[in-house]
Amino acid sequence: MAADIGSPTPLWRQGIPRRECATIVCLSGERVAVFRYDGKVSAISNVCQHQNGPLGEGRIIDGCVTCPWHGYQYQPESGAAPPPFKEKIPTFRVKVVEGSVFVHPRPNPPGTRVEPAQIESAQVKPREAQSR
Repeated sequence: MAADIGSPTPLWRQGIPRRECATIVCLSGERVAVFRYDGKVSAISNVCQHQNGPLGEGRIIDGCVTCPWHGYQYQPESGAAPPPFKEKIPTFRVKVVEGSVFVHPRPNPPGTRVEPAQIESAQVKPREAQSR
């Protein structure tokens, strides 16, 4: 069963991202990177705290979203940099229903842990096949 993300009509819906890259969207003026990893989906701010690098153009390395500009890392579930670093970015609530990812449009405060949405293998639909 999918987690309730608190919005009866989420503003963004898309197919599950491919494993090799994030999907980047704009919600309520906020740039959001939606990552698929380890059978889960998480959404975080697309903006690195170091020099505003595009996190969605990075990839997950050692369990962390890694900025392609300078290698800063953030945990996808919480938006927090791994210790001993202190940087934090906003996270977004997500759910997966019948192969589509729903992202709540309001960001959580930076560093807020959000349970990733689990992907069932039967739910995966190619993201290119989804309508916008």
